[in-house]
Amino acid sequence: MHSNSPDNLDRKEVSSALDEKIPKFTVNEVKESLRFFSKSGYAIYKGIYDAEDIVNCREYIFKSMKKLESIAEVNSLPFDRFGFAQASMNALQKQCFYENLEANESVCNILLHYLGPDIAKIGWDQIWYNLPKSESTVLVKNIHTDAWTGTSVNTLFWKLFLTGVEFANTLGICPGSHLLGLVPVRNRAIDSNHGDLLLDYLALDCLEAGDVVIWHPFLLHFSVGTGKKCRCSITMRYSSIHTPFSSQEKGLGYKSISNGPMGYIMRVIGSDYASPFRVLGGSQAIDRRLISIYPTAPRPITEFGEQVHDWDKLLKSEEGNLS
Repeated sequence: MHSNSPDNLDRKEVSSALDEKIPKFTVNEVKESLRFFSKSGYAIYKGIYDAEDIVNCREYIFKSMKKLESIAEVNSLPFDRFGFAQASMNALQKQCFYENLEANESVCNILLHYLGPDIAKIGWDQIWYNLPKSESTVLVKNIHTDAWTGTSVNTLFWKLFLTGVEFANTLGICPGSHLLGLVPVRNRAIDSNHGDLLLDYLALDCLEAGDVVIWHPFLLHFSVGTGKKCRCSITMRYSSIHTPFSSQEKGLGYKSISNGPMGYIMRVIGSDYASPFRVLGGSQAIDRRLISIYPTAPRPITEFGEQVHDWDKLLKSEEGNLS
């Protein structure tokens, strides 16, 4: 362990995840990952996404960023890469493949064990596009915790890496620091008036494209620095619909991505007041629009006497032919 130096972290004190042989978990190793997360405050997952979706997402972001750089150059505008990233994020979320990234079956299966079956995705995802010469304190961050900026204690951070990393440019974390609780802050840094904290520093230099790092909002983490390569990732946040949201999260809004059997039953009944007999003698079904977020619901029968088709999937398969 090392003495805390939040304003000027000595990178020589940072250990390598490759050297430490930090494990990566699959969707079939959730029980092991939960134990690791409870102790360390973070966990790394692999194999959650299709490689094609990762490639599509990365290529879309890179093309979008280059386009915005070109627009800025032609019009003598500043190279606001943080602004470029947010504009790219807004456009990316409208692409059909992005839905596979935020709420595919593997994502929901993992989140189920952390948050329960009724899962909300907090609004306003963020692209992090770190270039070798990035100096912005927004992109290259010193030690901090996300609870400082309004994230609820009930929220899980989910960071999807679209590129590989190197020791010099990766995400750094302080394993086990979440168990300290909410570390006091002063001017966006750990308040030095509270004495030294004995922290370990770990660079997650083992990450590859498609890997996901999740962490607790109390976990202290940082940017190791900048390297010779670009590092690109997307941060998402998930919570249970049953735990309190912070005022910030309420303002950002949320999207329901999965509901369990208890929620499905109340949906069939029709209201929280549980008024009796709404479906007595009729169809015990829910609104067809909502089938995708109620995985335990039976497939409804349409007025045509057949099960509902996956029209979304069929439409997406024809998107290239739409004018």
